[in-house]
Amino acid sequence: MRVTSPLKRILLPIAAFVLGPLVLGAIITGQDQLARQPVLAATTNKVDGESTSADETALHTRVRPSLLRRGMLQSEFSATEKSWIADNCKWGMPKQEQGAALGPVKLVVREGYVLGHSSLSREPYWVCEHSTRDKLVGPGDRKLSKFLPDPKLAGFPRAELRDYAKSGFDRGHMAPAGDAKKTQKMMDETHFLSNMVPQVGLTYNRGIWARLEDTVRKWTEKRGETWIVTGPMFYDPLEEHEETADGLVPYQTIGDDEVAVPTHCYKIILAKNDSGEWESIAFVLANTHYAQPFRLELYLTTIHWIEERTGLDFFPDLTGDPQTLALKNRLESKRSPMWETE
Repeated sequence: MRVTSPLKRILLPIAAFVLGPLVLGAIITGQDQLARQPVLAATTNKVDGESTSADETALHTRVRPSLLRRGMLQSEFSATEKSWIADNCKWGMPKQEQGAALGPVKLVVREGYVLGHSSLSREPYWVCEHSTRDKLVGPGDRKLSKFLPDPKLAGFPRAELRDYAKSGFDRGHMAPAGDAKKTQKMMDETHFLSNMVPQVGLTYNRGIWARLEDTVRKWTEKRGETWIVTGPMFYDPLEEHEETADGLVPYQTIGDDEVAVPTHCYKIILAKNDSGEWESIAFVLANTHYAQPFRLELYLTTIHWIEERTGLDFFPDLTGDPQTLALKNRLESKRSPMWETE
């Protein structure tokens, strides 16, 4: 069934508790102003096989609580997988904040990225990657890659190709294909649907979001390496205010497997500056249409702000002595200006 009317706020706490998995809030844009932007279907323009037609889509409206509980589905990792986790997840894999939970999460570990996959949303909550100069060049060719359901999630709830078909949304990479040119295998693995979320197409996935990805690659080239955490968000700005909050967040799903359409996506970047000091920068962008020129500086926020509204601690191992805690506070609480690319 296709839903074309605007999203409505619905009081369905019991059903939402079963369906929904995220802690939600509101985005800060410009000078800390909250902006409510609806999720809109993508255009049907097709670039590099990522966009899907909007005809005959199975688009649904759902709600979810602002706060839930989650559990982690984790098997023992091999020595190689442990090395990939250590490489991609600076200061540990993201973990739930106390009192917040996101439903069943399956960990997927690969050389190019590590992710926590939601069995409820059929998409990643977070994707960690260590981007380096040597990974930005090489024989990896995205034209040779195919979008596929993730074989590591066989037997678990996951997105299928049919869910995106004719949905009107792009298959939006969280770990970008452009970060994985080192080998064809790494490139191919970025095309698993576990690394995707439904994104508005022409001016978001192929517009401002692509601009952000390109900008991060320039930072990687300039600084030598970056650590990146990317994922979807589900939030309603009305939840920020007691007089308008009802504990629910409206969102859409696509396909028979009801893959959740995020209202926003976030991207967090860590790197050292020329003085060898750690710096961080974070963005949250609504999953909607944008007009040019694309001004990424309008969507800067803090890591702490994102953590409060996703229920995640992105760097759980950054703890211990006062000096380390001071570093964590500086990286997560300070809103960075735009970094230089030259």
